[in-house]
Amino acid sequence: MPPDDSISHEAATGLAIAGHLAVCLLFAAVMLAVRHYDELSAWVELHAATSPAERNLLAQASEAERIRYQDPMAALAELDTAVRQLEGGPAMRDRLAARLYTLRGDVYGDLYQYIDALADWQRAQGRASPQERWALEQRVAQTQRNLEVMNKERNNRSVYLASPNVGPAAILAGRIAVAYVFVRDRSGGAWGLRDRELALASWGMAEAWLAARARQYGANVRFTRRVFLVDRNPEVRRLQVGYGRSFASDDAAVARLVADQLGATSVLGFLYVLQDHARADQAVLILHLARDGRSLSRRCLVSCGPDGEFAYVLEAVTPKRWDRLAYAQAHETLHLFGADDLYNIRGAHDYAARDIMNYPSRLLRASTLEPITAYATGLQRERPAAPFRIVRR
Repeated sequence: MPPDDSISHEAATGLAIAGHLAVCLLFAAVMLAVRHYDELSAWVELHAATSPAERNLLAQASEAERIRYQDPMAALAELDTAVRQLEGGPAMRDRLAARLYTLRGDVYGDLYQYIDALADWQRAQGRASPQERWALEQRVAQTQRNLEVMNKERNNRSVYLASPNVGPAAILAGRIAVAYVFVRDRSGGAWGLRDRELALASWGMAEAWLAARARQYGANVRFTRRVFLVDRNPEVRRLQVGYGRSFASDDAAVARLVADQLGATSVLGFLYVLQDHARADQAVLILHLARDGRSLSRRCLVSCGPDGEFAYVLEAVTPKRWDRLAYAQAHETLHLFGADDLYNIRGAHDYAARDIMNYPSRLLRASTLEPITAYATGLQRERPAAPFRIVRR
């Protein structure tokens, strides 16, 4: 009896499907293994550890790896603890030390804190295998090139000017009245309700950061806010705010026109009225334009003239890869309280590198307020040591 061709075909088809499913399952298993390679290797390392101290460090490294993208600050805290134990405890294997330093450097890199990232990757190089050392060398070289681009203004100045206790924003302490003004100049975009709400939400984050950093120096900061919209003033619309000497006259003129529209005879007068009505200890004026540019501020150094002091935030409210708007809001506000920039001082390349007045961090909460900025804003009396000259105005 001849074989049934339909049965043979169905059998062949079934075998083909089974084979295809087997390949798919194998591929899925491989992809799962690749995706969880770090977890698997960490598990193997953990069970191969020769001492409880090593197992503890490996567990901390695994936990930091697990949470580094969801909560990089918590990952960094975990790794800081692990590195302290590594450096203060019994000798550990080079492979473990290299892993900890590399991972912490990677988290610093994720936060744009490249000075600290470089330091950790260079520590890791000293204890890494030849293959790992080569990869670290490439990472270090690329980051150094990035820093060169970031530090184009690094040698502009050699003296730091601190100006606490001057003007309406004298000390970063007490009750602070904020006039937050949405302005439209010649090149500025329109201010819709949603954009204003988002900008104020970001300002709330900057307020919280400033208050938290002031608390680290024993100061209690409380903000009170008044919001204004100046977007149809024909004289303001003829002017253009910007960074640099060529824009200086327009910067001052727009601030004067805003104060005039709000019923004051001068910017300084407006600030003191604001301070008085809010029963505040300090007062600041933030002028926000809806376009991306270089934010700027004008602070009182020795004394205040009629133009007082004010900050311009030049940031469109658009999605960005980092907390750029909140960073600009906090950074420019600190200028009003007396802080100077660190990013353009020759001796500050790796001095107070996490300070918000030096290098920006991807997350505002990763930025710090170091003693030099605390000194300049009246939070600290003692002049800090620095590799450059500090002048108090």
